[in-house]
Amino acid sequence: MRPDPPDRGGSDNAILAAQAQLAGANRSLAVSLTGTCVALLTFLLFFLYDRYIADEINALLFQATAAIVVALFLFGYSSVYCYRVMGAMIRSSSKVKGYLFRADLLFFFGSLVITLEPALILYSVRLNEVATIALVLWAGFIALAVMSRRDLA
Repeated sequence: MRPDPPDRGGSDNAILAAQAQLAGANRSLAVSLTGTCVALLTFLLFFLYDRYIADEINALLFQATAAIVVALFLFGYSSVYCYRVMGAMIRSSSKVKGYLFRADLLFFFGSLVITLEPALILYSVRLNEVATIALVLWAGFIALAVMSRRDLA
């Protein structure tokens, strides 16, 4: 669990209002990204499934790319925890920080999976050079995300 943030001189009500606003924004973003995952999965199945059946693309990579379903559910779970944060705040529950931490963690892992998707799709259709660039950019995303999480912790 994250340590309590340092006191910045704000009142408890102001902090709770900011947390509620953050939870609401995170929930909206997670729901939007869930929709994006559904769109990517639809694209993947519509354009690549026939090539997969015909053995024209790498079957293992196609199946790994279909792991976008994992990102879909991680974003969905994240939005549920953001909803729980908002509900717990209304009831003045002590579980707010735990729910917010879980929502952030699920969102982080969902982001990792969905940003890997372009590389997997490109590798599966054998565009290896472009896929390698996408994989390098994904590694940079991981490094940036880890550094950002450390700065915020």
